[in-house]
Amino acid sequence: MIQDYLNQGIIEKVRNTEANIHKPVYYLPHQAIKREGRVTTSTRIVFDAASDQTNELSLNDCLWPGPNLNLNLLDVQINFRLNRIAISSDIRQAFLQICLADKHKDAVRFLWTESNSSDKKMPSLQIYRFNRITLGVNASQFLLAATVKHHIEKYRKSHPITVQHLDSFMYVDDWITGQDTREEALLISLHAENIMKEAGMEMRKWISNDTTLMSQWAAKGFDTYPIDTSVSVRSNMTKVLGLAWQTLDDCLTLVTKGLLEFISTNKNTKRFLLQAIGKIFDPLWIDFLLHYKNELPHSGTQEE
Repeated sequence: MIQDYLNQGIIEKVRNTEANIHKPVYYLPHQAIKREGRVTTSTRIVFDAASDQTNELSLNDCLWPGPNLNLNLLDVQINFRLNRIAISSDIRQAFLQICLADKHKDAVRFLWTESNSSDKKMPSLQIYRFNRITLGVNASQFLLAATVKHHIEKYRKSHPITVQHLDSFMYVDDWITGQDTREEALLISLHAENIMKEAGMEMRKWISNDTTLMSQWAAKGFDTYPIDTSVSVRSNMTKVLGLAWQTLDDCLTLVTKGLLEFISTNKNTKRFLLQAIGKIFDPLWIDFLLHYKNELPHSGTQEE
C-alpha cells in the first residue's frame, strides 16, 4: 500500500530530516484497519491527527475544521427512495485527490519501517510526508466538499440537472441519487462521470436497483459494483450510507449481527438498553432509537 501511495505521488520520502525547515512539523500516528466483506481494499491505514502528548497540542487542535458542508443525512436517504430507479456511486480515494500546499506537507509526516527480506538486520525507519489531504485531519471533509462544489459549479449552465444532483446529494464521497426513468438515470450518470473525471476524480462502484441500467453502465466502461444474480437475492447486499441495501429485491434493512450475543448477558438497566440500541446502525433513527428512548421512562429497567 505504501509503495502504491509512492507510485501515485500521494506521499513522498523526506530526504533531509535534520534540516531546520521553519515549518510546522507533526508526525501522524497510524494503524492498520481490516474491514471484512469489502469489495475494494480490505485493509487500510488510518491516521490519527487528534493524537497528542501530555500538555501538548495535536494537529487537529491547531487547525480550523471549516464549516460543515455535508448534507443532512435524512434528506439524502429520503430522496434516495423517492425515485423509481436508485443510483449509488462513490469517488475513489476522494481525499487523496486533493493536493496540499508545499508549506503544509511537513505537518502530515509519518514513520514507516522498511525491511529487506534478504537482510537480517533490523528494519530501517523511513520518514514520509503526504502530498495530498488525508482522512483523520479535521479539515479534510470541508476541503473535499469545498473542492467538489467549486469544480461542479463550472458545469451548472451546460448540465444544470446533473450539477444540482451532485451538489444536493453528495454526502462526503458518496453520491446517492436517482431518477424516475432508465433513460434519465443513464444520462445523469454519464454526465456525472464525465464532470468528476475532469477534476481527476474517478466515480466507482456504480450500483442500482435496475439491472438493465447496470448493464448499460458496464457497456459504457463504468466501474460497477459486482452483482451475482445466480444466487439468492438476499445475498446481493451493499451499503448506502451505512444502511444495508438489498438491490435485487430493493429494500433497506438494519443489520443486527452481534446484537443477540450482547443482550444475552441480560443486564436490566437503562444504560445497558441504550448500549444495545446503539449497536443497531439506524442513521434515520426511525425504527429503534426514538421509539425506545421514548419508552425508557416507562420501562421497568433499573437506574444506573
